[in-house]
Amino acid sequence: MSQEGHVDFEWDIRPLDRLHNVRAFDCGDEALNTYLRRFADRHARQGISRTYVAFPLQEPSRVIGYVSISTGSVAPDAAVSDQSLPHLPIPVIHVGRLAVSTEYQNLRVFGPQLLAEVYALALELSEKIGCYAIDVIAKTDHVKRFYMREGFAELRDNDLHLWIRLKDIRASKNALS
Repeated sequence: MSQEGHVDFEWDIRPLDRLHNVRAFDCGDEALNTYLRRFADRHARQGISRTYVAFPLQEPSRVIGYVSISTGSVAPDAAVSDQSLPHLPIPVIHVGRLAVSTEYQNLRVFGPQLLAEVYALALELSEKIGCYAIDVIAKTDHVKRFYMREGFAELRDNDLHLWIRLKDIRASKNALS
């Protein structure tokens, strides 16, 4: 097995398709398992959300983790970071679910990498449509701490409602290059 932060196999992230064996996925949270098994594909076909899965290249049907995203908006009164925003709903990419298989959770690699995929998608989309931030409603304080470590900040409407502005992602990306 790999040590924390290191994966000893090649892997990728792609949109969920029928090739992926969702039945074998177990993240330890039955609601997240059920979503992937029963609803992710249907929601993609209905245009409700898109799910992206991480998988090993040598075993592409095996799902290591997933993230489901959709568009959404944040109420202007919930925003705390920019007084120059209009008093209108603020367009966001919404992270509906993010989960990593129990077998790989201790590595602390796949959750951040799935989020990095969301960042890349949001930055790309923001060149074509209005998109100010990425938001998520963390289910627990433990999950909230994960997102806070990844740069998310609390919104005013709910202490588990978090966001990260795209301009902050861009600035971080530029600082790393």
